[in-house]
Amino acid sequence: MQILLATDGSSHSEMAARTLIALGPPLDTEMVVVYIMEPPLYLITPVVPPPYNVEWHRVEHEMRVEAEEEASRAVEQVERILSTAGASSRSIIDEGFAADEIIRIADEIGAELVVVGSKGLTGSQLFLLGSVSQKVIRYAPCSVLLTKPARDADTSKIAKIILATDGSENAIEAARFLSSFHLQHDVEVVVLHVVHRESRWIPRSSSAQHTLEQVRSARLEHAEQLVQETKNGLSTEATVTTAVREGDPAEQILKTSAEMEADLIVVGSKGLGGIQMFLLGSVSQKVCRYSDRSVMLVRMQQRSIPGTEG
Repeated sequence: MQILLATDGSSHSEMAARTLIALGPPLDTEMVVVYIMEPPLYLITPVVPPPYNVEWHRVEHEMRVEAEEEASRAVEQVERILSTAGASSRSIIDEGFAADEIIRIADEIGAELVVVGSKGLTGSQLFLLGSVSQKVIRYAPCSVLLTKPARDADTSKIAKIILATDGSENAIEAARFLSSFHLQHDVEVVVLHVVHRESRWIPRSSSAQHTLEQVRSARLEHAEQLVQETKNGLSTEATVTTAVREGDPAEQILKTSAEMEADLIVVGSKGLGGIQMFLLGSVSQKVCRYSDRSVMLVRMQQRSIPGTEG
């Protein structure tokens, strides 16, 4: 497996590396640590008139040297974390707009997974997602592991995982992808399916109410079969249990993960209702945006990336 791990030198990036290691990547994994130097301020600074232009060029050179040194430090820190777990890696330091370059490099190297922290050095505390992670989630040509700070800041242990499924191709791929990781036997995977609740309007006639209840029972029975089939299809040493909930899928996924104190939510990029023109379904968008837990967004591999320019 080819994994691209993006870093900007922040604690979120270091947590991303630790979370990835805790998941137990496949033995044949090649780690590629990427640092993107954002375009320097001087590129958008007005022309400096003499005699200040000479001094400005000196400052410009110092800024670039410092940026390169910071990039090297950030990459070395993440590689140090990976090496303590016995994982080998190579690094790429490039310049450009971070999200665009991460997406481009992921496509070029054929990455199967991009790992990125939910926020970087410039992330505002007001938002759960930074602008870079939002764009990577939306446009990456492969699966994305979005890591959030652990409740216990001293550890990144993965003890409980919610695997959301709706029976779609992307959900099946999510289960297969999760199976490729070497989860420990003390990890619990909860296979979750949410039965979408119908309109709250209740018909007056008893016969209509009876019919609706029969439909509901049939859907719940199908849900139980679905989570059991998904459980049986998982190849893992982890303990696997199942759960069925009713309601809005995104809300129930988030609520269940909070109740069960999950460390990671695994979800397909689109469900049964996903439209092909969109890279993300509404459920996966909400989960990524509002979850305070790490999220692994699994998508079918694709190589065309519309709308990532600019």
